[in-house]
Amino acid sequence: MRYFATTCELQNISLAAQMLYISQPALSATLAGLEKEVGFKLFNRKSKGVIPTEEGLLLLQHINSVLKRANLLQQEIPLISRHQQVIRVGFRPYSGETVFFRLFKQYQSECGTDGLILKVNEMSNITPYVFLDENQIDFLFGSTRSMPAGLESKYEYTQVGAEKLQLFAHESSPIFQREVVHMEDLQTYPSVFWQGHQVLLDHITREMAQKGLQMNCISILPQISGLIQFVYHNIAIGFLGAGYVESIPSIREVPLGEDVIKLFGEEIIPIMAYWKKNIENYETKKKFIDYLKTISC
Repeated sequence: MRYFATTCELQNISLAAQMLYISQPALSATLAGLEKEVGFKLFNRKSKGVIPTEEGLLLLQHINSVLKRANLLQQEIPLISRHQQVIRVGFRPYSGETVFFRLFKQYQSECGTDGLILKVNEMSNITPYVFLDENQIDFLFGSTRSMPAGLESKYEYTQVGAEKLQLFAHESSPIFQREVVHMEDLQTYPSVFWQGHQVLLDHITREMAQKGLQMNCISILPQISGLIQFVYHNIAIGFLGAGYVESIPSIREVPLGEDVIKLFGEEIIPIMAYWKKNIENYETKKKFIDYLKTISC
C-alpha cells in the first residue's frame, strides 16, 4: 500500500523506487501484483511516468485512510507501552480548561511529574461524558451541566474549582471613570459576548427592555479569544471568567452596581473532575486522583 501511494504521489516509478529504497524492477513487480490482486488497472503510462486510473484514485482514497491509521498506531505504540504513565484529560472549550491548567501546574510543582505523559483533548461535543464512556479520556473537567443525571453510579468526581462571570474592560477605558457601573451604563458602552453566553445576553436584553433600556452589544463572537481582543484593544467591554484574563495586566474587572449584579446574577459555577472508578487501579492515575481530592478539601 505504501508503494502504491508513493507511486501515485510522484507519478514516476523510478523516483518512487528511489524514495522507497528499492529497485525499480521490484517496485514494478509489486505494483503488477497489486493490480492482479484487485482485478483492475491501477496506472496509465505517459511520456515521463504514470498517472493513476480512475479506479486507482478510488483505491488510493481507501489506502490513504489505512496508512493514516497505521501511522497513528506507530506513534501510539510507545505510549501504549507506557500506558500507566499516561494521563488523558478532556474538557469542553471554555468550561474547565482554565481550572485544569492552573491545577496541573500546581500538581507539577508540588508532586513532581517525572515520566508522566499528559494528553489533552479539547472537545466540542455537547455530550463530552461519552469520551469517558468510550475510554478515550481518563479525566473530564467541566461543570455539572456537562454530565447526565445519575452519574454517581458510573463515575467518581470531586470539585476542583469554580468559575464566575465578571465584566472586564481595558484599564484605559472611560468606564473606569465611574465609581460603579449601573444598568443604564450598559447602553452607553459597547459590549461583546461569547456565543456560548447567548442565554445570558438574552436575559440581560429582556430585563433592560422592561426598564426602557437597550443593551449596546456590538458583536457575538464564536471564540473567547476574539472577545479578549475586543477588550484588550479597548474597543468594547466583555463578560468573561476571571481565569481567561488574569495574565493580561491591561485588562481589569469593572466594579458593578447592585442593579447590574442582580441583572446577570452572581452564579458561581462549580468545576468538577470526573473519572471512571476502575482507573484508580493505575498508580499514576491514582496519585493524580488523590491530589484532586486534596484540592477539593
